[in-house]
Amino acid sequence: MNFYTLNSVICALAIALFCAPLQAAPKKPPQKDLSELRGTTVGLGAWDSPQATLIPLLLLEDAGLQPEKDLVVRRFDRLVGLHGDHIGGELDAFRALEKGDVAVSAMLDLNWTRWTQDGTINTNEYRILATTPLFDHCNFSVRADFLPAREKRFLEVLFSMSYDNPKHREMMDMEGLKAWMPGRTTGYRLLERAVSRFELRCHAW
Repeated sequence: MNFYTLNSVICALAIALFCAPLQAAPKKPPQKDLSELRGTTVGLGAWDSPQATLIPLLLLEDAGLQPEKDLVVRRFDRLVGLHGDHIGGELDAFRALEKGDVAVSAMLDLNWTRWTQDGTINTNEYRILATTPLFDHCNFSVRADFLPAREKRFLEVLFSMSYDNPKHREMMDMEGLKAWMPGRTTGYRLLERAVSRFELRCHAW
């Protein structure tokens, strides 16, 4: 079957990040940047998660660190097959960070915001060590034989939504957006790079 991205539909911008303790191990200063993670263990989410594994691995490699050579990768493969569309692996990785089992953990910026607001992450104890560039996190895609009239109506409903409407805001907050944006594929270039470098390697680890 052929699929395509709707002409005018969601592209939720996102950032992946590495969370690290404000204080490192006793007698060791906290890391200043990713290069200081050499020789440590990093906590990632499921192997097919863009924000919790693939793109963070690319960030590490761009910083000059080779996964499984310069550092140990510990994955938390929860709900593999959903492509990271959940918090399971990210939360497990952070719990490992709390226990001191990993030096840093990867997560979506939206989850960082939620968890610092609800008390899951104490900002007096943890900080953001590094962030990725912006990338598109999700979109609506449909089959090529999707009826034009149905597509038109679907888009009309989407674009009639307003963040100022409390009923709409609840759902939009869950997606981490304030407005529906035109569909595009250019925002996936970072993920394309990460998939081409790490997908098969992650599956084998």
